[in-house]
Amino acid sequence: MKKDKILAYLLMALPIIDFISGALTWNNLPNIGLIFKVLILCYATYYLLKSKDKKIYITLGIIFIYSLITSIFYLLTNRSILINEVSNIIKLFFLPIMLLFMYKYESKYINNKLIYIIYITYLLLYLIPYPFNLGHNISEVYPNKDLYMSYFYIGNELPNIFVLLLPVVINYSLKNIKLFIPLVLLLIPMLILMGTKTMYLSILIILIFFLIYKREYLKKYKYFIIGGLVSFTLLGVLLIPNSDFVKNINTTLEYYNVNNINDLLTRENIDNVIFSNRLDFLNDVNKEYQSSNTLTKLTGISRTKLDNIKNVEIDIFDIFYSIGIIGTIIYLIVMILTFTQIKYNTINLFSTVFIILISCITGHVLISPMVEIYIALLANKKVGI
Repeated sequence: MKKDKILAYLLMALPIIDFISGALTWNNLPNIGLIFKVLILCYATYYLLKSKDKKIYITLGIIFIYSLITSIFYLLTNRSILINEVSNIIKLFFLPIMLLFMYKYESKYINNKLIYIIYITYLLLYLIPYPFNLGHNISEVYPNKDLYMSYFYIGNELPNIFVLLLPVVINYSLKNIKLFIPLVLLLIPMLILMGTKTMYLSILIILIFFLIYKREYLKKYKYFIIGGLVSFTLLGVLLIPNSDFVKNINTTLEYYNVNNINDLLTRENIDNVIFSNRLDFLNDVNKEYQSSNTLTKLTGISRTKLDNIKNVEIDIFDIFYSIGIIGTIIYLIVMILTFTQIKYNTINLFSTVFIILISCITGHVLISPMVEIYIALLANKKVGI
């Protein structure tokens, strides 16, 4: 019971830890967030090893053998990048281990209420500094963008968390209007400040999903829903033109000298504006990979070299190029073994599939413990019901 509470409190504290880590990173100080997540990972591995489940043993065995061989390989060939490559392996296999752990772990403290508290905490930590003119803008790192980041450092992880957990939070809040109202009141300013192309499109898809999945609510709360939709539309018309979403788009268009549709409809500007240069990044990394020898193609160009060139920021490519053909095959085997052991409810299945699809466009999902831990939480049997 005591361990259950400690784990729940640690999960509840993760938004604060991520906030502090971001503030430290903005000041060029060490990121402490990964340390806490590795502690959770160690406990998860210990818990799974006690399960006496053959499928889990096989999955963990494959991860351990691959990690050991890869570590020895870099120890013998290039010790200078060993730590970075081991860190990459931890980030890659953090998700399957945590998925199995959260699915097997039974605790009354890990539930929808916990997810709601985590979500509201992230929203508050993101919003509170803004009225006091505190925090940072992503333009400090990327001059072609303009988004308020509070003290969180990463531009993609936080929106991904907001998208990933939102279906569970909405489903939980619909059962209690007292929870739903503060959620909406915090979501609106967050969307105005942080709204990205992916965020707005994701919110729209989630709303459509709920209109279909919760059809009974259409009849029971039709006037409330109609009023909500009208209010959202009016707020959109009034607030979106002055939102950071529009500012971000305008900043990007001005940065790349896009003045009309014809300027936009070029391969270069489609990549610049729509894909945030990811196609160029992909091309540069692919050239390096294609020019490498057979051994490198099999084992990957390494995360270190990928970062030096500029990672693609699309997870499937960043995974493949960093660990190569052999590593990717092993990674896919592990993920298949993991997901086939988990039974999802409808809400959690939707969220999990949706965020994986997002990882094929924006990245910072399958190789980011900050997001992976919440994908894993959705595997828990008491979450999302």
